[in-house]
Amino acid sequence: MSRVRSARLAILVVSLLLAATADSVALPLGQRHISYGDLVFDTISILREVDTLTFDGQAGDQVTLRIQPSVNPYFNALVEIRGPSLDTSQVDVYHYANQVSFVDLVLPDSGEYVVFVSESDGDQIAPYWLSLQCRQQLVSEALPIGYDTLVTDSISPYGDMDGFVFVGDAGDQVTLRIQPSVNPYFNALVEIRGPSLDTSQVDVYHYANQVS
Repeated sequence: MSRVRSARLAILVVSLLLAATADSVALPLGQRHISYGDLVFDTISILREVDTLTFDGQAGDQVTLRIQPSVNPYFNALVEIRGPSLDTSQVDVYHYANQVSFVDLVLPDSGEYVVFVSESDGDQIAPYWLSLQCRQQLVSEALPIGYDTLVTDSISPYGDMDGFVFVGDAGDQVTLRIQPSVNPYFNALVEIRGPSLDTSQVDVYHYANQVS
């Protein structure tokens, strides 16, 4: 329950760990440029391999990048992002099959960014998926909804983030409920953002619990 000025509010529904389904195709051979909203399947297929992907971004873009080894035996992912004035990296410090993610990484410059994916010690091989999302794009493409509305949708494919937008008046007392409905379920993260509101809730018990 929150009070805000009369304004549009954006709701983002995010899958934290697993999506319900995965409907994408492998990255075509030789295609290494990706865009916001893309899901890529690729493979660390030889020892010490480094996969390289590029994307174009604008200064101020809030980017979420997720990489998840997907088949056993897994590998210990090391992911690097480099741009005109950006050089950052993360590694799966818990080793094997854990997701490496950059959430709401703000791009400092407009231009091309390079993503490097490798096994941290160069001694394991396995397939993985990679998802690239931009918060500004999600909000611009958000589905308008109104009060007293029931919406059914899917977190699909992996890394998907769904956006909805509604208009509220200052003093409105709002109840919002999100419930994963089909097995396999997902661990829901729900965010609501407005002119002076930024709140979120997550299913801390994992899978099929309502976030409200």
